[in-house]
Amino acid sequence: MRWEKRGADIPYDPDSPLYRICPQCSDDFMAETEQDIYCCTKCKDDFNNAKKAANKLVQQLEVLPAEPTPDISLLEDLNTNLQTNIHLLDQLVDGKPDGVYVTFEELDKLGLDFNSNNGQGLLYNTPNPGECTFVVYGPFCIYRITFETALIVKPQISKSC
Repeated sequence: MRWEKRGADIPYDPDSPLYRICPQCSDDFMAETEQDIYCCTKCKDDFNNAKKAANKLVQQLEVLPAEPTPDISLLEDLNTNLQTNIHLLDQLVDGKPDGVYVTFEELDKLGLDFNSNNGQGLLYNTPNPGECTFVVYGPFCIYRITFETALIVKPQISKSC
């Protein structure tokens, strides 16, 4: 269905100031007023919808995140905090082969940075595998025994041949 062209009842005159070429469909037509730009409402709507879609695409492209760059100072802080954690745990365990039981509140008071670690995971060989976890700080492992308590151990490496 074709929309009715503007100026259909105005005599066609290419020299008239009302003569226009539609920017959407490139048809020539006679405008009814000086403000008319498009030959019909459909061309006007199609042009504006395409313009909005293009603007939306440009906005989406502008929002795309840039490639992340590593923050060297953050990495240095994490490494420093990890070294501090290892030193703190070394003082707590102090050569005890069976490890040390402590509360997480005590570890927090001593200044352990729980976020600076080498890795963590679930313990599957326990009665409640979803509740027991471990965190690795260098050579130390902290095993969550209950919600409040942990066992800190430094596994001994056997030097057998």
